[in-house]
Amino acid sequence: MFGSSGSGASKIIYHDLGVKTIAGGRVIDNTNLLSNQTTPGNSSNNSMIRMGIADIEDAIDWFAGKVDGNPGPDFTGNAANANASHASTPAFVSRRLIQRMTTSNPSSAYLYRVSRAFKNSEGCMRDVCKAILLDPEVRNPAAITESFGMKKPPLESYMQLLRSFEAYSLLPISSNNSAPPFNGNWPAVEGGYDPGSYTGQGPYHKIFLTDYGYPANQANNFRMNCHLFYNLTDVQLSMSPFAQESVFNFYLPDFTKGVVKSAALVAPELQLATETEVVNNVNFFWTITWAWDTSRNTRSDGQSYNRLGGTTQNQREAFTGGGTSGGDWDQSHRIRIDFQSWADLIYSQAPFVANNIPASGGRSSASLEDEAMVDFIDKRLMAGRFKAVYPFDASDDEDPTRDGFSPRNPLHNDGDLTNDLDGRNPREWIIHTMTDSFGDGSDSEVNRMNKFRTALYLMTITPEYQVKK
Repeated sequence: MFGSSGSGASKIIYHDLGVKTIAGGRVIDNTNLLSNQTTPGNSSNNSMIRMGIADIEDAIDWFAGKVDGNPGPDFTGNAANANASHASTPAFVSRRLIQRMTTSNPSSAYLYRVSRAFKNSEGCMRDVCKAILLDPEVRNPAAITESFGMKKPPLESYMQLLRSFEAYSLLPISSNNSAPPFNGNWPAVEGGYDPGSYTGQGPYHKIFLTDYGYPANQANNFRMNCHLFYNLTDVQLSMSPFAQESVFNFYLPDFTKGVVKSAALVAPELQLATETEVVNNVNFFWTITWAWDTSRNTRSDGQSYNRLGGTTQNQREAFTGGGTSGGDWDQSHRIRIDFQSWADLIYSQAPFVANNIPASGGRSSASLEDEAMVDFIDKRLMAGRFKAVYPFDASDDEDPTRDGFSPRNPLHNDGDLTNDLDGRNPREWIIHTMTDSFGDGSDSEVNRMNKFRTALYLMTITPEYQVKK
């Protein structure tokens, strides 16, 4: 905020009108833009605003590199040189951006390449982000080491699940009834109800984001014409949208502990991974996959969270114009995933034939179908990495060197090394759990849906999903 307000003794000036010295000894002097240089405080409001904007632009130029407007880089690091820029900025900013996008511990070569892109483009974020995301160290799986990657922030991992499987609410972005879930393609059990047809909406009870100035052309870019209202998730996800405690994000960039610290590495997101927080995070993934009725025959289906306007009454007012209770609008905020449609989609495509995969190789039809479902989810959530890391091989289900992997197993340390299944990998356990719990899904819609929910929940709490590689 620049300029001033008031007059005389009560006049408030919002920006220092003198010469500034910032990091590295750089001097910023735009006092010549003031209309009254003898008594700066008496300058016109417009000239104060021009000076404030110029000061900010000069500071950004000094730190971002665009100082003289020439295409060549200006990073001499010499504050006395009018065409110089702050020497350490490229590496500093590049490392922070890399930590937010790809890995907590970039190699020196990776950091150098991104920093060079920063220098050569004079701080152009488009070029810097391109360098981060398209670097060979990121794109080549063979180049990824054990120390590469980052734990996803809990909110990011949760939103990835919702977006990957098109979670929706009945809080519309616009009045567009041609986009799901407002396009009339609801299941038959819904009775043909069109959630886009709201009665009683008046000029003071607006439910669309576009009613409040959100550009219609931007609203039309969303495939799903709805928004998810997660306002406070501090307990469930250790963080709430746009609610950092400080400008330095939810965690420190150099946070480290335990074996990570012993390896001389950092893991910023682990600052939000206490035992209690991890359990809360896992439980929240359970609530979206299992803790609600998925029959699709009631408006109370879905994960109940923040309501429009923050309260039930405000939501009623927005949808009815009179605060009428007991209608469908009381449940419009709930977040839903159409598990049945996703499960049916998987069974309708290759390698399924007529909702079935024939038994082969000593494995049952149900086991092969469950593996195909896991692979479908794997491709959407982990780009197939889960299968690459954990192939299905029944021949190594037993570890000949161990007598059970958990003391909780009644067969642990019973002297028999062939009855513990202690050699199964996580992917195999998930597939077996689906098969053992729900049998064959080829002839049962409910079984298909429950297999899908089981796989989705168990896969999203694995390290392979929670750690970005």
